[in-house]
Amino acid sequence: MNIVYICCDLCVFRVKKLVFFRFPLSCSLATTMSQSVSTVEQLYQALLKTRTADPRSMRDREQELQAILRENGVLLKLQTIAITPSLDINVRQLAIIQAKNLVTTQWRSKIKNPEADQAIMRTNILQMVGEPDDIIAHNNETMAARVARIDYPRIWPNLLTQLVEIIGAHAGSITSPTLNESSLRLKRALRLMNVILKEFGTMRSPLGTKVNTQAVAETHNFISNLAQQMSKHVESTLNPGNVGDPAMLYAIEISHLSWKCWSKVVLWVWNKQKTQEEEQAFNNFFAFTINQLQGLWSFRTALAEALYLKQIPASDVTIKTLELITRRVKAFGKGFRRMQQTGIVRFVTLPGCSQLVLYYWDRVMEATNALPEYTADSPHAVYPVQLLVQCLAIFKDSLAQWSPSRKASGTQLDPNNETLPLEFVTNAVSMLITRLLPLKAADLKKWEDDPEDWVNTEEKDNEAWEYDLRACSERVLVTLAHQYPDYITPLLQQLFVTVVLVPPTDLNGILSREAVYCALGRCSARLRDAVSYEQWLPILDSESQEINPQYRIVKRRIAWLIGRWHYEKPGPAATSKIWEILRRLLTDPSAGTDSVVRFTAAAAVKDCVDTLDFNLELFEPFLGDFVRALMTLVHQSDTTENKRRVVDSLTVVLKRSKQKVAPFLPEILGPFPAMWTEADNDYLLKGSLIHLISVAVESSAEHSNQLLPLAIPLIKESLSPLAKAQLEGDGLILWATALKEAVSLSTATSPNLVELLPQAIHMLENDLDVLGHVTWILESYYILDADSILQLCAPQLFTAYAAALKQAVNTNQKDLLESIALLIQLSSSSLSWAGPMHTSGLFAQIVKHLTDGRGSSIVLVEDLSVFSRMLLQDPTVFDQLVVETAKTKAISVEEQYDKLLDQWWRQFDSIAEPHLRKLSAMGLANLATIGRPEVVKRLSNEIANTWLDVLGEMKEALSEDTEHYSSHLHMYWSQNGGEPPESFMRDSFESLEESRRKTLWQKDPVQTVKLTSFIDEKLKAIGAAIGPEAFQKEFMEKADPAVIKQLKEALSQ
Repeated sequence: MNIVYICCDLCVFRVKKLVFFRFPLSCSLATTMSQSVSTVEQLYQALLKTRTADPRSMRDREQELQAILRENGVLLKLQTIAITPSLDINVRQLAIIQAKNLVTTQWRSKIKNPEADQAIMRTNILQMVGEPDDIIAHNNETMAARVARIDYPRIWPNLLTQLVEIIGAHAGSITSPTLNESSLRLKRALRLMNVILKEFGTMRSPLGTKVNTQAVAETHNFISNLAQQMSKHVESTLNPGNVGDPAMLYAIEISHLSWKCWSKVVLWVWNKQKTQEEEQAFNNFFAFTINQLQGLWSFRTALAEALYLKQIPASDVTIKTLELITRRVKAFGKGFRRMQQTGIVRFVTLPGCSQLVLYYWDRVMEATNALPEYTADSPHAVYPVQLLVQCLAIFKDSLAQWSPSRKASGTQLDPNNETLPLEFVTNAVSMLITRLLPLKAADLKKWEDDPEDWVNTEEKDNEAWEYDLRACSERVLVTLAHQYPDYITPLLQQLFVTVVLVPPTDLNGILSREAVYCALGRCSARLRDAVSYEQWLPILDSESQEINPQYRIVKRRIAWLIGRWHYEKPGPAATSKIWEILRRLLTDPSAGTDSVVRFTAAAAVKDCVDTLDFNLELFEPFLGDFVRALMTLVHQSDTTENKRRVVDSLTVVLKRSKQKVAPFLPEILGPFPAMWTEADNDYLLKGSLIHLISVAVESSAEHSNQLLPLAIPLIKESLSPLAKAQLEGDGLILWATALKEAVSLSTATSPNLVELLPQAIHMLENDLDVLGHVTWILESYYILDADSILQLCAPQLFTAYAAALKQAVNTNQKDLLESIALLIQLSSSSLSWAGPMHTSGLFAQIVKHLTDGRGSSIVLVEDLSVFSRMLLQDPTVFDQLVVETAKTKAISVEEQYDKLLDQWWRQFDSIAEPHLRKLSAMGLANLATIGRPEVVKRLSNEIANTWLDVLGEMKEALSEDTEHYSSHLHMYWSQNGGEPPESFMRDSFESLEESRRKTLWQKDPVQTVKLTSFIDEKLKAIGAAIGPEAFQKEFMEKADPAVIKQLKEALSQ
């Protein structure tokens, strides 16, 4: 039995034959321990049960464990289990994983993790550098980094110095011919330092700067010397004869870890302003890394080739050595790439940078001249794809330093660098096009095995260049064309003449032709004037008719090329010949094509249609064929990615074709239900399909009623509980579009838009998240037939408005009040809205909101607009509503009017829109005609001043239209040439609703009635209502003579 004693103040207890460490019995832990019920033994047993319990009771065991993990002091208990070597290894691993996961949330809490526990845990973290199990050690490293981020340097100031001491004490183990405990401790300590420094590097705050500055000061000299020492040891001892020696593998790993620690320190310095000493230290690191890169790359290439040719035995250690050297070479490249990405100007001026970049390019040239099978996406390959992509990326991002244009303008990053010679650029482009751009046998096999997956991969070229050799080569070619246009353009022009104009005779010729087409497409922006498009088009047309099955490789590239050539600006307009070619590629059933060609052609159709110079007249004869072909292709596709891509192409076609698509709507209606069913739970595809129908409705305009039997069920399903979270937004857009393009709200057919009205009212009342969308949808209903809406559901509608106004934010409250005002404006009789507005409490709620005056002025002025619309239609009904509201509040009518008119006067100056100010003035004039004393007494003061304010701001005149024998109100105050503001149009532009809204705006009394005439008429009506004597007394005598004079002058104009 092993008994372990730790410190004099730690109590030791035994469970059977196992030894556990208990917490220090200090006063500071008394409270914590009283709250912690479970012991280390109980925690161990709970962890053990989760691994051995019957699956049927697993849930109970998991709940038991989680309850213990929520207790105070659990982190130290978990670590105690993890560091006890005599326990079950699986439980130890589970304990350290749990500790690592909990440390981020519990470490800072002095209740969950007392300071005494933290001190013990910090000590244990460093003691675990001798842990033989990788899982426990790696999780300990992650936990240590998270603790260090919080505690270093304030609470754990000696962390890095302790690590330096541990590493220094065991550094000599690298020369040992056998691996021992000292070797393990050195490896674990270096890994721990690397993880901690990496964590520090992610700290971007001022505290992070302080932490990293101290970390660099404590580690740089030691770790730089160590890295160089270890690397030189490997360099002097590594040879083909010992690559299978475990001691050599260990030495390479230690060298790699020490360099990674050094790079973490140096790359942090790279991102800040450096002192002269730091600059020199960085240059030493850069030069040393370049030297290491060149030596290891050469050795690695020779080793990989020897293994490939079976010249040396491929033992497990030898394979691991090759993998480790590959990782090390890749790490060098990652360091250089990071320097480029964070400071390209500084990078290219580093001593030796130009030689480094050209060295990388030479490695690519070397790989292309070697056997094709030497290049593969494997760390065991002679030329791994990842390393070659790294080489190309570094070369691509450094090309600007050799740009002739920058050299000529004096803006070259490094003035000492010369431009690349013509021969170099020519050879580079030739190599890219002939060696790297052509499809390989592996590419063709992937195409053959899974065409749709191959298409999906090809469509991700914006991401693929970071890991795919061919995609990265295309980027390098584009960069060369940009930096060296005078060299590249003639070269590509010559390729066009020598390759394109000569038909291929075998598969290699076809692959070469495809690569040239790829180059011409990628560099299309530079070749507009160099390549004769008219000369090329007949060739493309002829090639698209080839029946040779191998020619599908070129056909696919033709489709891509046409799309690329036309989509990039500025490009030539698509001609009838282009549409013929794309139609053929999309519909050809012969053996000379396949699904890859068709999917690429579908994307090309989208690119050609979605251009500024798209000619609908030329496209119209082909529209039906494209609609049918694209719908068929959606149905034939097996993957949702390709289905969505084709649906997107069809959507663009419908959008750009506008009403020309109407005759082909049945082509969409027929197969659509099957497509929807096949989508099942793929909500991304369903969202694309709903968007397709939205665009079809929008494009077909007055013919969109054909789509309602399809659109309405889609809207209902998208708003159902099961699909709402994923499809609600798409469904609301379709709903709004269907209303905007509807001709009427006819209920003669089913389904119809009226069926959705109860859903809109329900969402208005209960769904605040989409309140803005629903408000606009209801406005579209009102504009179509407000009287029918009021007749069908006025009580429910106003009840919903009342509920929504209580909960909505200011922006939504404004929209709600605007929609209520619109509904009143559109109604033909006040009887349709007055009663429901009163019984629902909506009128009283708006009155209260205004009279309280506590809301935003933006919303309060909309209250005035609602009242003004009501007054313009029927002031008597408005008066009755005020009277009834006063009764419900148990106050007098006079008090109610006083509160209302006081706020009206206060808020009037907050009205910013001229037409709303005029509306308010007209509403007050109509209100006064009822003859109520509470209103009339304000006629000589507030109301008259309101009129004068508006009349002073707005000049209006009636102009005679002799042609139509009518008069027209010319409003000098009107903005936008009399056009409705965007806020009124509600995104209805280019829809049928646009004309309806414009008509409504133009017929609004605010736009058609001259204010002076209106006020003059209402003054006469007021006199008739209260009598001449009362009018003289209440207005003419009480008003300021200056006010009367100004009013008379204004009304006489």
